[in-house]
Amino acid sequence: MKQVEQKVIEGYGLSSLILMEKAALSVFESLRERNIKLNHTLILCGTGNNGADGLALARIMCDHHYHPDVYICGNMNHATKEFTKQLQILAHYDVSILTDLNDHAYITIIDAIFGIGLSRNIEHETFKVIQKINEMDAFKVAVDIPSGIDANTGQIRGIAVKADLTVTFAYQKIGHLLYPGRSYTGELLIKNIGLNYMADDEIPDCYTLTKEDLFVPERIPDANKGTYGKLLVIAGSKDICGAALLCVLAAFKMGTGMVKLMTHSKNRELIISKIPECMLICYDDTIDQHKFKEAIEWSTAVVAGPGISTEPVAVAICRYLLTIKNKPVVLDADALNIISKEKLLEDLSDNMIVTPHIGEMSRLTNQEVPAIKQESIRICDEFANKHQVVCVMKDASTIVASDRRNTYINTSGNSGMATAGSGDVLAGIIGAYCAMNTPLDQSAVNGVLIHGLAGDMAKEKHGEAAMMPSDLIEELKELL
Repeated sequence: MKQVEQKVIEGYGLSSLILMEKAALSVFESLRERNIKLNHTLILCGTGNNGADGLALARIMCDHHYHPDVYICGNMNHATKEFTKQLQILAHYDVSILTDLNDHAYITIIDAIFGIGLSRNIEHETFKVIQKINEMDAFKVAVDIPSGIDANTGQIRGIAVKADLTVTFAYQKIGHLLYPGRSYTGELLIKNIGLNYMADDEIPDCYTLTKEDLFVPERIPDANKGTYGKLLVIAGSKDICGAALLCVLAAFKMGTGMVKLMTHSKNRELIISKIPECMLICYDDTIDQHKFKEAIEWSTAVVAGPGISTEPVAVAICRYLLTIKNKPVVLDADALNIISKEKLLEDLSDNMIVTPHIGEMSRLTNQEVPAIKQESIRICDEFANKHQVVCVMKDASTIVASDRRNTYINTSGNSGMATAGSGDVLAGIIGAYCAMNTPLDQSAVNGVLIHGLAGDMAKEKHGEAAMMPSDLIEELKELL
């Protein structure tokens, strides 16, 4: 976003002061639209251009007969020329510039300390100011991004303002979407101040998803069961079949024409009783190579991993699957653990989707979980490009990266989905898209989106604590 602003200012000759005026006006209009009380308002300003936005907002409020207090955080010797200019203009208005925050009570606090350019930890006096305002009982509004949130990663730079509302400009920032920044953003409003269409070549290659973006394969009147794909699911292990059931049910509910499950023979009776529609291939301690290869040839896509264990028979299955190059293969759960343990990463190829949660990603990349969370987009992108796969890195904000297209950040879903079995449902959904000949990256993107949307619908009916993975499957019928 910094590059976009710079290009507009330098390349198009649009004054930074004009952009500030539009930004400040959009914040003021947002406050008015939401009937936020402005009679007792404090505006906290840094000495950079985000602070200059805050000073412009104070002036606009005065024009509408509100007289906010302003507190300046930072060294005036480091003030930008825009901040200095805005402060000179504000001197002609009825605004109190405070020297301390003691003995003041406010209904609304505007945070304009730091913007999207923050690249260091907040310390000293500014740390104390943010700590103090977070403790205040006031409605807090952030200008562009809550101060202290890294706009590129969502990480907290020492401390951050806990906003109730954030008004940002032109586009969402990554820091608004990834945790912990997402939990500090509050309600997010996106305002157009003239940047949206002026520098398209500088727009970052990250996009979010909404319900309107959802692709659902078309149903045609003269279709037959083969029209909507043949999915082979390799899931479950001896006396463990819950993951297999969830994966297969999700695939059927997505509209897959035929689903065949390959699982341990001990699961046969329960699978047949629960899903009579499912075709079944069973194995014991070894697999019938001929039947296995026939099943793969029969399929239009394969899902492997949910609940298969890391026993020798599962290792043998995964080793063979990694030789398949002519159809989509979705690798989930234990399949990824086997790939990590057996050091099979170099056998991944561009017909594959991998769906690791953060712990599995840690094992695949040999990086610690905190390090992955701090730079999740970069690590997901690098993994996808290095191994030429589509990588679905599952977390509170799931990231989908590939070497084919841009990186997607999913914003649907909720904490009720943080339970065993949700990932098995997702694997079945993505596999269903693949089986119906949806391109790999779009299978992953749409699978993640509809999975989260189903979770949000389940939350409304059951609550976050009580909802179960099977509830997600039931909600799919409302979304298709």
